[in-house]
Amino acid sequence: MKPIRCILPHCNNLRKSRGLCAGCYFNARKLVLSGCTSWEQLEWEGKAAKPTGKSLGLGMFARRK
Repeated sequence: MKPIRCILPHCNNLRKSRGLCAGCYFNARKLVLSGCTSWEQLEWEGKAAKPTGKSLGLGMFARRK
């Protein structure tokens, strides 16, 4: 099976969440949290995918109880 790559054309890392690799997701999330953009805007521009509800290995970012 072919590995799934980040949807951003400049990035060859493995996809983790919203079609982005961990690094690109972190940067996009920072922009969303700062109010510079929204997930909907990033989706419309093709810079992020809609959430699927399926985890692809971001366990290291999950909060532990």
